[in-house]
Amino acid sequence: MKRIIITLLVLASGLSLKAQDNLPSYDRQKLRFGFSIGYNSSALRVVKQPYFSQNDTVLEINPRSGPGFNIGIVSNVLLFKYVDLRFTPQLSFTDRGLNYIFKDAADNTDRPIESTYLDFPLSIKVRSIRHRNVGFYVIGGVKYSYDVISQKKVTKGEDPFDVTTRKVKLNNTDFSYEWGFGWDLYYQYFKFSPEIKFSYGMNNLLKKEDHRYSRPLDQLFSRVLVLNFYFE
Repeated sequence: MKRIIITLLVLASGLSLKAQDNLPSYDRQKLRFGFSIGYNSSALRVVKQPYFSQNDTVLEINPRSGPGFNIGIVSNVLLFKYVDLRFTPQLSFTDRGLNYIFKDAADNTDRPIESTYLDFPLSIKVRSIRHRNVGFYVIGGVKYSYDVISQKKVTKGEDPFDVTTRKVKLNNTDFSYEWGFGWDLYYQYFKFSPEIKFSYGMNNLLKKEDHRYSRPLDQLFSRVLVLNFYFE
């Protein structure tokens, strides 16, 4: 991630040194559209049951983050001179998991949790004064997410007589608040905006079940870091 940020800063510096200002009236348009591609790193914040280790054989439950990617579209409405309203629906593929450590080390396991979300973020973007072909901005808003992987698919492969095949299941809907920052880089025919955004889920995602992987858990909340690339 650090290398990517340094690369973006170098690109921004190169654009700012150009004599010609690209797309000088672009940000004065009332309505703009575009598309996005991006990378995400997703994890779960774990809240355990009180005294969980006394009621089961599990000693620790640690979240594991995993890589994913997302694609989407952009609708941007100019509200004020330096303020935009943005609706950026995306299809997001996430990979995360929970790592269990038991008293018997032979039982230690990693339980993967994969999701495919339809995300519907609504955000306010506040832009800085543009310097040549580079601008900086901050963004904040809320997001509704729906997991299109049904519980029927999640239960596939489970054997009710073999506890080691049981999976940790999540509810289908989530509601998050988000904040982030990015750069607007103005080229001759389009605007390119790399953006780093942090998402914090507010809904308890855990679907409680009575088996060794779900029983020690009280709540699970989503945590997502997203690196998006917007083309408008």
